[in-house]
Amino acid sequence: MVDPVYGRAAKVDNTELGKDDPGVALGRLSLHASRIVLTSSSGATLAIESPLPDDLVAWQAALEDAVLRGACTAR
Repeated sequence: MVDPVYGRAAKVDNTELGKDDPGVALGRLSLHASRIVLTSSSGATLAIESPLPDDLVAWQAALEDAVLRGACTAR
């Protein structure tokens, strides 16, 4: 959502999630890969896994809650 190249550069604030607090809900690019698999030139496979970072877990929960309440205005 916060992407200065392909989306909007502005931070998403809590009011867009239907909350009274205007604080920043997400202030960075929300791109995340949970799993990446690479093959080296020798043919060896390297798989890297990473759980969703805490701030994105919180953002996802807040966004899902806002959608369920019909209060989400974030675009």
